[in-house]
Amino acid sequence: MKAAGRQGEDDTAVSLREVTLIANPAQLRVLAQFISEAAAELETSGDLFEHRHWRDCWPDWREDYVDVIVHNANRQ
Repeated sequence: MKAAGRQGEDDTAVSLREVTLIANPAQLRVLAQFISEAAAELETSGDLFEHRHWRDCWPDWREDYVDVIVHNANRQ
């Protein structure tokens, strides 16, 4: 597994060595559910699955939150 990210509006992603989540328990549970559902979709869809955004799946997501994107390792 790898992690990449970007800061601000710059579209250039950089490889991350470490990720720190600053969140409360409810946010972590919603994120864990999103990741679990993305994994299940990846299992059933295979290479048809490219990526999913957390912001698109969580109705309470706000602009000041970080977006988490799950990307299929086979579609890089």
